[in-house]
Amino acid sequence: MRRLAVLVMAASVLLAAPLPAAAAPAPKPCSYDARGAVPAGFVLDSCIDVAGVALRNTLDVPVVVGTAGDLGPAVRLHTSSGDAATITRYAAPAGEVLLPGDVVRWRLGAGPGDWTVSALDPPAAMAVAESLARFLPEDAEGRPDRADQETFAALIHSIVPAVTARMECVQDANFLGVAACDVDASAAIARAVADRLPRAVADEVTPAVLDAGTWAVWAGAGVAAALPAGGELRLRQGARPASAPPVPAWPPVPASPSAP
Repeated sequence: MRRLAVLVMAASVLLAAPLPAAAAPAPKPCSYDARGAVPAGFVLDSCIDVAGVALRNTLDVPVVVGTAGDLGPAVRLHTSSGDAATITRYAAPAGEVLLPGDVVRWRLGAGPGDWTVSALDPPAAMAVAESLARFLPEDAEGRPDRADQETFAALIHSIVPAVTARMECVQDANFLGVAACDVDASAAIARAVADRLPRAVADEVTPAVLDAGTWAVWAGAGVAAALPAGGELRLRQGARPASAPPVPAWPPVPASPSAP
């Protein structure tokens, strides 16, 4: 038991250590009592031991991890903080959002477990969230309200389609055509802002989201090359043999900032 605790805690420290963003996974820090091999090309750094699985996002873009099987709740060993990070997580329709550098682990029970890694949809969500975060209203103690964070996240799903349509519209268009594309995008985005945000907040946000240069930055926030376009990558761990001893409890981990 002592050896297991040392292994798990060592894995936690290794996974939580900051690494530079990369387009490929770092060497695996541990692989102990795995019930299934990590597939070649799996894009996240993984640590598999007798008690569970931890994943670290070593990419420079967010990913979404969906789970199924005999797993405990996600426990964040390291999570990106700040309003932009929170808005980005709320923008995901489902799954555990891992921003670059985030580390999350799941306890694995006696049954099989399944992890599915896919790109954040829309891929530009983090870039748009970074532009919007500074406009979040705050209470008397300087804290944003969760409802406002969720509203800004929903706004992303109205802004990105308009930006995408504009980028498609300007292809092969002359300067008059580009101007017409810009007008359509501006109208759609301004309408979405006015519909979702209070007047005072909308008046501040609107000029920041009606800039063609900013649209180009958002449009360039794509999916990591290591992720298949429109596809998923999976990690599976099988059930423990009936003859195996019970899965031991994991040692407690240091408190991590809360994340949605």
